Amino acid sequence: MADRPLRFGSAKEDAYRRAFGINSAAQQIRFGQQDLHLNDNIGLNFGTDDDAEIMFDGTNLLLGTSATTVFGTGAAEAVLQSSGDQDLLLQTGNSTTNTIRITDGNNANITMTTQGTGDIVLASTEVVVGDGAAEAVVESSGNFDLLLQTGNTTTPTIRLTDGNNANITLTPTGTGDVALVTGEVVVGDGAAEAVVESSGNFDLLLQTGNTTTPTIRVTDGDNAAITLTPTGTGKVSLALPHVTPSTQALTDTGATDLITSITEYTTTGAAASTLADGTEGQHKYLVVVVYVGDQVLTPTNLAGGSTITFSAVGDSAHLLFTGGSWHVVGSNGITIGA
Repeated sequence: MADRPLRFGSAKEDAYRRAFGINSAAQQIRFGQQDLHLNDNIGLNFGTDDDAEIMFDGTNLLLGTSATTVFGTGAAEAVLQSSGDQDLLLQTGNSTTNTIRITDGNNANITMTTQGTGDIVLASTEVVVGDGAAEAVVESSGNFDLLLQTGNTTTPTIRLTDGNNANITLTPTGTGDVALVTGEVVVGDGAAEAVVESSGNFDLLLQTGNTTTPTIRVTDGDNAAITLTPTGTGKVSLALPHVTPSTQALTDTGATDLITSITEYTTTGAAASTLADGTEGQHKYLVVVVYVGDQVLTPTNLAGGSTITFSAVGDSAHLLFTGGSWHVVGSNGITIGA
């Protein structure tokens, strides 16, 4: 059977001419071996298959009565394009339809626009951003924050706050934590000091993931302490000959600390104190500033004895920890007990 041309001349055929963009009545559209006739709705039917129907309602060209329209031959890529240098807009027949707009021109955007509370859903387990030739950018539209979250109603979030000098806020939910899964965490930009601080007027606690972890607590507030707390038989190991230039004021009974360089004793009667092992090369200075009764210091390990007794104001000792024991390397008025 020979090709059947559709010729334009009647009013109905003229509607098709406008729909197909044919300017001359002498122009033809050929449909291969299929039968072609015009129906009452200004339509074209190919044979008896309604799915092959093309309808023109005076404004729009309607492709068939099927829920699926197939483009291409199956032997190569199929192309759906606008006529001329115009945008291509994909939308539903609803008056408040979502749209996908392919903007005409070089370096132009593809814009997906939802209606109401609708979302753009990428139904894939993996979304790849970028072309692999340069850095990829995900950004908000306009001067707004960018929020990353799951689909759960109680989702953790990552918020990139809009603006200069703005924050990146990681917010877990419930008892969730912010986990940085790396062997090393770097803080700061290398151009100035780096700061790790608590949010609000709260202590800052540094600890491991163990349930019985040692801790370093930076207590909030003015004149507050920094407390290093080991667990079990653990020790605070500070690899410095002099720990800090600060002074411990100890009245009567208590532990002579390893944090400060100097401990000043005040006694209101007979008093006793202990001194744990230090770190190799650590120095400790001890002096009585107020005396009522003897101050007896018992170090865990003391070379040449077991106790040091201070019996008057001004009694003092300079200790050095080395070889697993405290050694008296300088003193005034003290007594070393066996």
